[in-house]
Amino acid sequence: MLDFSQSTALKNKINFWFSIIFFAGLPILLLFFAWNFVEVHRYQNKKKEIFEDADRTLFRLKKEGGDLFFIQKKVNLVYGEFCEKHISSKDIQEFLENFRKSNLGFIEFYFFDKKSDFISYPGDDGKFRKVLSRLYLALSEPEAFGQDKMLQQYKPVFKSLLGDVDPNSLIGMKGTFIPVSLSSKPGFFYWNTFYRSEDVFNSSNKRGAFQPDSNEPIFQGGMMAVFEEEKIPKGLSIQTLLGEINKDCSEGNSFGCFDFGDLVFSKKWSEFAITSGIKLEELGKAIREMQKKFIRQEVLSDYLISILPFDEEKVFFGIYPLRNLQDFKIKGILLLISLFIFFLVILFAYKIYITQEFKYISIRKKLIALFLYATAIPTFSFVLLCYQYLSDKKDVMLNEQFSKLQDAISNLDENYQIALNQLKTRFLKLSRSSFLKKRDIAKLGKIYENWNEKDISDSIFLGESSGEFSFKPPKSKTNDFAVKVITTIMRKMFQKKNVDTPGLGKNFFAEAMVDSLAESLVSVFGGTGGAKSLFEQFLRKTDELHEISLGNQTQYFFLSFIPGPSGPFQSLLIINETKRTLSKHYLRWAVEKRGKKIRKAFSIQLGYSVNSGNREIKPVEFSKYPFLKEIIEKVQSSRNPQTGFFQISGENYLIACSPLKKMGEYIAFALFPQKIIDGTIKEISLKMFGISIMSGIFAFFIGLILSKQFIWPIRELAFGIQAIEDRKFDYCIPSLANDEFGDLGVTFNRMMESLQEIHVAKVVQEALFPEKSLLLGEYEVTGSSETMSDLGGDFFDYFVIADRYILTLIGDVTGHGISAALLMAMAKSGIFMLEDNIILNPVASLERINQMIFRTVKKKKMMTFFYSVIDIQENKFLFSNAGHCYPIFYTNSEQRLDFLKLPAYPLGSRNKTRYQLIEKRFESEDVLVLYTDGIVETKDINDEMIGFHGIEKMALSTLMNFSTSREIHDQLWKEFETSRDFRPSNDDVTLIVIKRRIAPKNNKKK
Repeated sequence: MLDFSQSTALKNKINFWFSIIFFAGLPILLLFFAWNFVEVHRYQNKKKEIFEDADRTLFRLKKEGGDLFFIQKKVNLVYGEFCEKHISSKDIQEFLENFRKSNLGFIEFYFFDKKSDFISYPGDDGKFRKVLSRLYLALSEPEAFGQDKMLQQYKPVFKSLLGDVDPNSLIGMKGTFIPVSLSSKPGFFYWNTFYRSEDVFNSSNKRGAFQPDSNEPIFQGGMMAVFEEEKIPKGLSIQTLLGEINKDCSEGNSFGCFDFGDLVFSKKWSEFAITSGIKLEELGKAIREMQKKFIRQEVLSDYLISILPFDEEKVFFGIYPLRNLQDFKIKGILLLISLFIFFLVILFAYKIYITQEFKYISIRKKLIALFLYATAIPTFSFVLLCYQYLSDKKDVMLNEQFSKLQDAISNLDENYQIALNQLKTRFLKLSRSSFLKKRDIAKLGKIYENWNEKDISDSIFLGESSGEFSFKPPKSKTNDFAVKVITTIMRKMFQKKNVDTPGLGKNFFAEAMVDSLAESLVSVFGGTGGAKSLFEQFLRKTDELHEISLGNQTQYFFLSFIPGPSGPFQSLLIINETKRTLSKHYLRWAVEKRGKKIRKAFSIQLGYSVNSGNREIKPVEFSKYPFLKEIIEKVQSSRNPQTGFFQISGENYLIACSPLKKMGEYIAFALFPQKIIDGTIKEISLKMFGISIMSGIFAFFIGLILSKQFIWPIRELAFGIQAIEDRKFDYCIPSLANDEFGDLGVTFNRMMESLQEIHVAKVVQEALFPEKSLLLGEYEVTGSSETMSDLGGDFFDYFVIADRYILTLIGDVTGHGISAALLMAMAKSGIFMLEDNIILNPVASLERINQMIFRTVKKKKMMTFFYSVIDIQENKFLFSNAGHCYPIFYTNSEQRLDFLKLPAYPLGSRNKTRYQLIEKRFESEDVLVLYTDGIVETKDINDEMIGFHGIEKMALSTLMNFSTSREIHDQLWKEFETSRDFRPSNDDVTLIVIKRRIAPKNNKKK
């Protein structure tokens, strides 16, 4: 059988391992389970973001991957650079030298001044110089000189250099590369002109250049560029773009181009992917498999891949290593927390159960630790779940906001009907106006001019039953075809209403022409029922807006019969408006006026762009952001809505972009600042963090409350101990429970009564010491004492006898407490009992006191003592020492410091002891320092005793710099406190300083 000690050791080992498994293993396991749950969701969200970013980048590669597009972009940058400065030969030479070193050095540039003369520069080879000078002169003539005579004149020159190209078409293609035939070789031609606002043309221009308005930009010359198609390096744009994109990619993420027809170039274009450890053959196989499955995004074994075909052979791809999806930072934090918990539990379990250093742990600490531990695990799990909730919440809010952005665009589209209704109401009001019935044509003309200026209508026609127009727009604002079409509509409408129209029916040729025009009109409009069905529709729906597609434009027609004096259908009002114009006005109102209210209420900013042409973006402040143009082009090419995240002026925005259904000419977009969502998430996270903190605080206070109920008697005893430390010996513990704590409280109160008596004894002892410095003649004495306990064993005193002698005493009783204090008090009373002839004799006095102490305490206590008498008239002092620390005497005349060494036995150590008497001269400014061993034996900040060398050093620096005994005493005490780092002393400390000051001089009268 195991003995008791073996059984206890085994039990402690079992408790040790159980504590580690339960208190460390359980929380760590729960911690990683919770994080694994969070990590799965975070991985899915991160993967989605990566694929979205890759999709945007691949779209950019496909858009800009064409060599001509890339070259056009670079040449436009060159054009913009030269637009901002005056052109000189030096600038051109520096530019060409640098440009020829780039991968676009095959392009030949030519520059011309504001007179359209060629600007020569050093090193000009003159190739195409003369021919291009003539071409540029012909092309720039309308802008530079306000005429176009040379285009046809130089047509053979155009043909000789550029092939079969119409010179007139080149005028409208300024700023773009035009496919031409350069010396029978396929090539490209580019030309553009420079303008500056601050230059003003001289009217003395030899070629008669005109003087434009000073507010308009001034013509300053231009540039041409030509290159042969065969000189374009293979993969020029793709390689450059991939280099720029991969340079800005995060670590491990890369993009490339795989060419199934040329693996050499595939390797070159995929170098970033290959350096990441991916084999080219495996990459090609993966891309081919994805194409066969008609998928663009895939998760492979070690990385994510996204592809986008460029042409029949080339495929752009983006890869992202899966290892970068792992959040090593948070895993590292979790690992550190786990290690901290593990080692903390091991430390406490080892000290509690193995070494048993923590044999006593307070109940309060146990209860608080228990509740904190019980709360920490669910609280931390709650924090991880909150992290996941916030991540999901943010995704939900982003999706909801994207839906709101799409809804805003849809509402923008749907509310277009408001503009149509307003237009119809305006037209209907005009048709019902009284002045129109009275044929006030002048007022109708004013209304038309007003509407035309405001783009409310393109044209207004008022036709009469006679077949003539009583009002139509000026000829400058319409054309013959429009008049013929409107005339056809008007006559046919009157005919269907059975209104007698003079001239119709008599001239069959004219009627045939009318029908032919009507049929042609129906064909153009796209109708399927012929003219008959079209006009029947017009008749059934007069006073309505009719939407008609005419060629590549859509028109709105409003027809209304105006009654007159001779009949109900005397006149026909026909108003038309171009849909593009109406859409433009509506979008301007919706974005600039109504959009401000939407932005104020919902923080959504609206904008739009034309779906063709130059794609001008409104409001204009958004036109400077390239990402908007990219997403608009993506919408235009795919005809599908697009969403994404972009940054504007350092702030993240959500953007949704979509083509408008009812206004097909436009694409609308909506922006929303992400900081609002981030602010909401931050607010929720702060609330959840507050809940977690409150849970911890709640557990802490529960522990406090319960511990208060269990250990309030201990608290009362602690207050009693604190009262002892604060020297409040009148404190009394209230009645405790009737148990062991109650008995302890009674015992404690009895002890406090004893301590109160000791405190009174301390007050009495302190009354035995001098309260202030002594000043007699030229001598000043200052002393003080500090006890380590309530009752100390150090003794000092100084007093005057017969107004001539200063008696100075200092002693140190072995030990502390009551016995030492009583011996000290007895020594002082014994001195005052000495006869006058003995008290001035240090040796006789010490022998008398030694006998008294020896007989009383019988070697149980001893006392060191230094006895000195100073004669202020003869300036000498007598002293004797009974085993006390050697005093320090400072001789001012020699500036020398000496220890007055006089060895002897302490008082009470022997029955009969002889002491020696020494007499010494006390000159002016001499100083005597007396002290106890409490100073010498105190340890300094380096944990070494101050010693006699230390007190000598302190005394030397002080005695030479301070004049009075009070100053010397205070400075010595200050240095002593500093040297022990203001820590409590382990012994009583006493210090006395005696100094003879310089006698004042007598001023004698002459």
